[in-house]
Amino acid sequence: MSANELRRVKDLEAEKRGTAECMVSEHRISRSKACQIAGFSRSALYRPTVDWPAKGAPVIAALNEMVSKRSRWGFWKCPQRFNKSFRVEMQKAADEWLMERNEYRPHESFGDFPPAPFMPRAFE
Repeated sequence: MSANELRRVKDLEAEKRGTAECMVSEHRISRSKACQIAGFSRSALYRPTVDWPAKGAPVIAALNEMVSKRSRWGFWKCPQRFNKSFRVEMQKAADEWLMERNEYRPHESFGDFPPAPFMPRAFE
């Protein structure tokens, strides 16, 4: 499916949603009947619309920044590098949390003391 066809499908869906909502609000037709007339799924009428360009803006900005710094990479390498850097940041945060949890947080088994003071004795 090309980009133009996809755009047309999205526009058609928005038209059908608008038609069904107009029938419900102005003509006082039930939602199920309005959706049936408009050829629109009733569950799709209840589903909130998502503004994908606004939702993806931070990722797009990060990719554009990456491309401006390293223009030789090209588009296809940037998402891979972006995902790798994101994974590295998340792994670092997870490691810090795990160290905090396992070494410095008070544990009930140690009498509500952190295990760090007991660790050197455990490995002697």
